[in-house]
Amino acid sequence: ASAVRELASWSPDGLIALPASDDEVAALRFLGAPCVYVGHNLPLAEPRIDVDERAVAGLALGALRGYSRLAVVADLSRPFGRARRDHFVGRAGRPVLDFGATPELYPSETRAGFDPRLVAWLERLPSDTGIFVTNDFFAVLVRHAARAIGRDVPGELGIVGVDDDNDDGLD
Repeated sequence: ASAVRELASWSPDGLIALPASDDEVAALRFLGAPCVYVGHNLPLAEPRIDVDERAVAGLALGALRGYSRLAVVADLSRPFGRARRDHFVGRAGRPVLDFGATPELYPSETRAGFDPRLVAWLERLPSDTGIFVTNDFFAVLVRHAARAIGRDVPGELGIVGVDDDNDDGLD
């Protein structure tokens, strides 16, 4: 809300915005300036620019090309997570081990502090597996969980995340 008030004082001719909620979209509309939204986290009927998720998956595949096996962990609660996973699996040209769920977040960095489903999945992954994680926050979580159970990262497991997000204190 304070950012929207500040924008209003500038009297913008137009905006490019990444709104986090429907309330932010409503506040931006209130400014009366044309707005183009970035991303597809919200169901918007407004003009927007989306990330090329197919290209994201291709870049991840390129980064993991040296690994004999591929795996994916996706934030299935977000449209981009599902799209990135689907493109990664579709473009891989070989079987991909899919975690198949959005990891739950736990507060500590001990083995008991991670989603037990994620820990069990990471324990079962063969060595020389490259893991594509559909956002950086979960990539850091996966890396910490793998190291907490004694997996060598980036040795036996490679992990690639995307978004260029900060890690919100997980690292």
